[in-house]
Amino acid sequence: MTDQQFLELKKLFDTWKVADKPKEYLATPALECDIWIKPQIVVEVKADEITKSPMHMAKLALRFPRLIKVREKSADDATTLKEVNELFKLQPMH
Repeated sequence: MTDQQFLELKKLFDTWKVADKPKEYLATPALECDIWIKPQIVVEVKADEITKSPMHMAKLALRFPRLIKVREKSADDATTLKEVNELFKLQPMH
């Protein structure tokens, strides 16, 4: 992300900031967030690969993720964990 993209994203997120973690989110205490926002966006990212991760609730992580686009859509429009697992299995080394 460029500095300008970061500032624009922070400004947008500040308008959606909430005091407590929304019930829709799953997060481990090891991965504390700076802020919580209302679950009303889908963030499109591109990554080099999907890897296994003992730290994340999904047990998967994105290697070298890059922000592509922020979309004001429902979380129902996001890629599901089941779909991400299928993408993980389709990678050449798996």
